[in-house]
Amino acid sequence: MEKILRSLDPKFGHIVTITEETKDLEAMSIEELLGSLQAYEEKKKKEEIVEQVIKAHVDSRKEENAHNQSRRSYSQEKGRGHAYEHGQGPRPNNNNQRGESCSRGRGRGNPNSRYDKSRINCYNCDKFRHYASECRAPNKNKVEKKANYAEERCQEDGTLQLDYEGQDKGEDNQWYLDSGASNHICGKISMLVKLDESVKGNMTFGDESKVAVKGKGNVLIRLNNGEHQFISNVYYVPRMKNNILSLRQLL
Repeated sequence: MEKILRSLDPKFGHIVTITEETKDLEAMSIEELLGSLQAYEEKKKKEEIVEQVIKAHVDSRKEENAHNQSRRSYSQEKGRGHAYEHGQGPRPNNNNQRGESCSRGRGRGNPNSRYDKSRINCYNCDKFRHYASECRAPNKNKVEKKANYAEERCQEDGTLQLDYEGQDKGEDNQWYLDSGASNHICGKISMLVKLDESVKGNMTFGDESKVAVKGKGNVLIRLNNGEHQFISNVYYVPRMKNNILSLRQLL
């Protein structure tokens, strides 16, 4: 048994040390050793998943904070009443003999006719030629608020109860780690494999609105070390805008 332990990959060094110190190697069977090694490897993979998701979440928050800072800086410039052409500085008003900028913060005139917006990118709908304050698309903060930081409870009738809070944002292929959720939830069917569509039910939000659960399957993810790992028992909820990973299930 000692020879087998010494021949193992260095990544098992921790479990080898524990085994040597706590187990009777002479009485220990090969099956018991293999079981311990497999359990240890599964635990390490789950820890890598958690670390990867947390890192992605932190990076997303940093990007959002940088975007908000840029947005505030723009708002301050806009509040001063300066209208800019790209690379040309303040654009003078032909009707103003003093050469002042197009607007002076008094709210007069139509800014759409004053300067070029062809490169302006709306942070709400991600389209060009208008600002978020002029955007007619649904407010992204309000739409996505329901999907963040979920706390889930399974009821006897098969309904999933979902309480929510927070304002994290993300595309439909991103995942959010939630310490309160009891199950994984995915809104994108293309990410699921081995989907069991016989699993049906409803998901009820705190405002009593409901969405349908259309099945349960697995999701294949890639770890930082290049290995692939399946996340099992993921509920498919088509109307969910964000995908949720349950920390309880990963640990």
